[in-house]
Amino acid sequence: MQRLFLAFASFLLAAIPFSVHAEDLPPKSLWSFSTFRTQPGMSDDYIQYLATVWRAQRQVLVEEGIVRSYHVFVVNARRKGEPDIIIATQYANYVTFAKRAELEQIVRLRLRANPPVGAPQGELDDMREWLSTIEMEELDLGAPEMSE
Repeated sequence: MQRLFLAFASFLLAAIPFSVHAEDLPPKSLWSFSTFRTQPGMSDDYIQYLATVWRAQRQVLVEEGIVRSYHVFVVNARRKGEPDIIIATQYANYVTFAKRAELEQIVRLRLRANPPVGAPQGELDDMREWLSTIEMEELDLGAPEMSE
């Protein structure tokens, strides 16, 4: 009888859903993903812009503690209508993400004083078309349990 009770209790515990809600987990950082489609013949110029001006801007934001990391992805074998460049920026949290606008003046002043070498000529909007931006908070799921 005791075995039957233990088996039934185990079954009930296994059947009870253990759930964690996103709002219960502390955010780790905020990520912003922006998608772009380069204009015909402008891919090299836009990548040069990213490697010079955009990278210099991100470095200032890293130095100010606003940005943790940033990445540029090129889409392989893209289909019609899809982006060919995806830019990901990791901010420390939502508060630092919100402060990025305040630091635009600092970024402009630093870059005006020390402009990036090799920046392409031309207007940014002539190089690419912005498609979308999505912001996501990374959740802290805690350290995984290690089995012995």
